[in-house]
Amino acid sequence: MARFTDLLGRAGRRDSEPMGFGRSERRTEKVPDILVVGRIDSDDLPALDALSAPVDALLLEMEDLSEDLLESASSALSGLLWGVHTGALPGGEVERLKAAGADFVVFDAAGTPGSVLTDDDLGKFLTVATDMDDETARAVQTLPIDGVAIAIDNDAIPLTVESILRLHKAVTSGAHAIVFSDFNPEALSPGDLEAMRGSGVSAIALPTTDSEGLKQLCDAIRQLPEPRLIQDDRIALIPQVGPASDADDYDVHTLDRLDKCAPHPSASEPAAKPQRFDIS
Repeated sequence: MARFTDLLGRAGRRDSEPMGFGRSERRTEKVPDILVVGRIDSDDLPALDALSAPVDALLLEMEDLSEDLLESASSALSGLLWGVHTGALPGGEVERLKAAGADFVVFDAAGTPGSVLTDDDLGKFLTVATDMDDETARAVQTLPIDGVAIAIDNDAIPLTVESILRLHKAVTSGAHAIVFSDFNPEALSPGDLEAMRGSGVSAIALPTTDSEGLKQLCDAIRQLPEPRLIQDDRIALIPQVGPASDADDYDVHTLDRLDKCAPHPSASEPAAKPQRFDIS
């Protein structure tokens, strides 16, 4: 598994602490709910040492995967967590990217051979559109990829309910989702960040030109309140079988009988914990 994919999977979680007398007094660091990825291009590589943006990973945007450019990237990004954002990804480039030290790649579906999907070491994120149809969204879900990448316009901020619905549809087509945009990091309000988290956004990829703005964004993400736990008291109705005229309404006695027929945890098995839902 790619390191970036593993980091996305641990977003919002805190590593368990050792128990017993050897337990450390210092709490382990919590992975942010949403990761911040810094987008760079080849012109940024020579001055990378001066980069002060507090990002979780770097994404090198390059259409031409030339040998010279990959060598420069390998040298400048050595020891860092980084990936490549390109268009179509030729099958032969996967090994070259891994050899250069890239951990993940963001690519387009058009022009990319299916053999790219068979590599398990390089993180794979497919670019998708927020206006894709349901059939395409279901097809993306079946692909052996690590997640999807979604570009949103600058004017999409602040998020509206309509844009949240469109974003959620694209986000749920993959295991993890990276949102791309060029908007000012400071334009994202805590409400926007909670809405993105609630929609399942795993990372936000922005240019590294505004280091101070990225720092404020990282601080805002770390200060997000814990997702709220809600209790759904609605009764799930059992689908009716047979003609409607032959079916009676369910009363409290019928529901009681159905409850008794349902399996319950034994005394030796702990009751299932309530599922946490993040609503925004």
